[in-house]
Amino acid sequence: GGIDVIESAFGSFSVSYQWRLKESSTFLSLGISSYVYEKYTPIYYYSNYGQARGGYYEMVQVFTPIISIDKRF
Repeated sequence: GGIDVIESAFGSFSVSYQWRLKESSTFLSLGISSYVYEKYTPIYYYSNYGQARGGYYEMVQVFTPIISIDKRF
């Protein structure tokens, strides 16, 4: 977890597994990664006093696959 440059909170977590391909020095990794970040959505509206501004924060979660082929020397 941590704070990004515009002071929004975020966190991440990844899990993967690695297989050696036969007797070679090549490896295959598969897994999943997830990260969560705080998103601010501004809202503009008109009131009796003119244009006003507000907004709200929400947490957004994203999942991405991990696919890797490595050759070791």
